[in-house]
Amino acid sequence: MSCYSRRHNSISAAPHCATRPHWWGRESPLQDRPPSPIRVLVVDDQSIVREGLRAILAEDKSILVVGEASNGRQALQQVAALAPDLVLLDIRMPDMDGFAAIRGIKQQMPHAKVLMLTGYPDPQYLKQALEAGAAGYVLKDLSAHTLLHAVHAVAQGESLVDSALLSQLVKEWATRYTPLSPEEQGRLQLLDGQELQLLQLMARGLSNAAIARELGYSQGTIKNRVSALLAKLQVSDRAQAVYLATRGGIIT
Repeated sequence: MSCYSRRHNSISAAPHCATRPHWWGRESPLQDRPPSPIRVLVVDDQSIVREGLRAILAEDKSILVVGEASNGRQALQQVAALAPDLVLLDIRMPDMDGFAAIRGIKQQMPHAKVLMLTGYPDPQYLKQALEAGAAGYVLKDLSAHTLLHAVHAVAQGESLVDSALLSQLVKEWATRYTPLSPEEQGRLQLLDGQELQLLQLMARGLSNAAIARELGYSQGTIKNRVSALLAKLQVSDRAQAVYLATRGGIIT
């Protein structure tokens, strides 16, 4: 894709791109350049885990591991020095944990994506990670293929969360939430049937690709619809949209 729009801390395909320049008898000199790889920083306190992640990521030529860190403080230093597109981050680490690291990363480089890769299937950890600014939360027992998919999805602006954990978190939200404000109620009342269906699928933890298959649309169409839904609800990510819908009784 050659044109993007930035909205509510996510990147989505822009509906209309600027007119392409004419290069008088030849194609644009940029056309033959391969797309830039996704620059990834790997952060985990166990060297064997970092080595394993490096090996998996190296299988995908569109991903480039630019550095490693063994704790949150080192991660902040590496982010400042290397400007990665995505940080693959553990939670429990010495010196500075993953939650504090997320906040520091987003403060230093707001557009960097953070994908939590952890061994803790705890919905409260998921909640803290999303509140701190993580774009994804997956467990370490996932396959290499799923990890590569997660890196690409989050790098492209999706919010990717382990579906079982999200389901647990939604159930907790349903039994323990604050009432909607009149403004929030008004925003939910503006949603049409397709948007309500999209919210239900998001609450199941489905990615844009999975939602596209479920509804029979292209992934680009779903990406645009998710971005439009987040804008309509005035929230910055999928988790906040699901939380709002749960509080409003739309998702149970």
